[in-house]
Amino acid sequence: MRRATLLIFIVFMVEAVIHYNLGKKSIRNKKMNLEGIPSDVLEQFEINNPQLVINNFSLPPEKDLIKMAGIVLLFSVISGSLIKVFK
Repeated sequence: MRRATLLIFIVFMVEAVIHYNLGKKSIRNKKMNLEGIPSDVLEQFEINNPQLVINNFSLPPEKDLIKMAGIVLLFSVISGSLIKVFK
């Protein structure tokens, strides 16, 4: 079960980061975020909250990444358990 949970965690985490970047791109395209904050304010926020950026692909700030990883881990364990039960 541990291997299944690890594999599920990796797949879900990659998927979560891709969704994060898609949402971020969508916000930039609309020139404001979901709360109506102009893009220049959003950019200043991003400057003050550095992220790992590789070829326009970024990871969320550390606090958000940890929350995301926790949620993904929880659902990975649930998925791994369901796989074991129904195997």
